[in-house]
Amino acid sequence: MFTGIVEEMGGITVMNKSLSGAKLTILASTVMSDLKIGDSVSVNGICLTVVSRSERDFSVEVSPETLSVTTLGSFAVGMPVNLERAMKLNERIG
Repeated sequence: MFTGIVEEMGGITVMNKSLSGAKLTILASTVMSDLKIGDSVSVNGICLTVVSRSERDFSVEVSPETLSVTTLGSFAVGMPVNLERAMKLNERIG
């Protein structure tokens, strides 16, 4: 679950589209502090799963269906995106 409160603005550094969907790499700082592979991240309000990460960025894979029914299909390298980590059970909302 997400609060809808943007934690930071990230930036798309890589976007590889294929018939099987797309893989995006997003440069970030704040959300990287405790982000793990398998975590959910809201990218412009779209819930995506982290498939890899480094110190400065993380990658997500996007299905063809998600590309067609969300704004993700129009994303491009260099585009800024709103980022938010999923809530933890013990966090306040807001």
